[in-house]
Amino acid sequence: MTNRRRFLLSATAAGLATLGSAASQIARAQAINDDDDATAGLPNVPGRGSQDSSRINVRPYLEIGNFVEDRDRVFMFFLYTCPFCAQYAQSLESWGKTIPKPMLFVPVPLMVDDPVALSAAAAYYVARSLVPDRMAEFEGFAYAAGQQHYPAPTPVDFPQILYRMGLQRSAVLAALHSPETRERLLRAAALARRYRVKVTPDFGVGGRFVTNANYTGGNYDTLVQLLNGLVSKVMSS
Repeated sequence: MTNRRRFLLSATAAGLATLGSAASQIARAQAINDDDDATAGLPNVPGRGSQDSSRINVRPYLEIGNFVEDRDRVFMFFLYTCPFCAQYAQSLESWGKTIPKPMLFVPVPLMVDDPVALSAAAAYYVARSLVPDRMAEFEGFAYAAGQQHYPAPTPVDFPQILYRMGLQRSAVLAALHSPETRERLLRAAALARRYRVKVTPDFGVGGRFVTNANYTGGNYDTLVQLLNGLVSKVMSS
């Protein structure tokens, strides 16, 4: 087990007082990089990543290998602080409901070395555990918090959403420290490394491909067409 994973496990299991303090523990853990390529951060403008001009990639996607355990998944990596996610996530999730079975669309909060992002990710999975039928309500509040500028969002904002929704502090903390939430956070961090996520929203398709709106000139209608093509490519292989 790597140092990062040990730290993540111990941080989740520890008696942390709030999701915000849990986020800061996980943020420090994410900075440890011993055997994986960590996602250390994002470009200054979410949804716009720098391209290596020394490499010309004529394909509108990146091939990452063939992770067969992800064959039936389309992952959407997002941040509540990302304006492109705030604008397009709802329509992209609606698109995700249309992809053919057995493919399944899975939103994944991006685990980066930032206390706000990590608190949001923890709150997301706590909400998934406690009120799965109210995720649209949670996400509405979360995007509103993430998009505020004066004052800027803080790690405390996201657990406050859970309390605003009527959840008891004891239930929130129990869900935060549960094995289920711990494993979901670890899985989200591992997926971000696997799919080499550098911008949001970013998409991992079938354990083989990564793409985002950088490959389509910022056109999200074209991105959906591209995603449909990649889903078909995976399913026909």
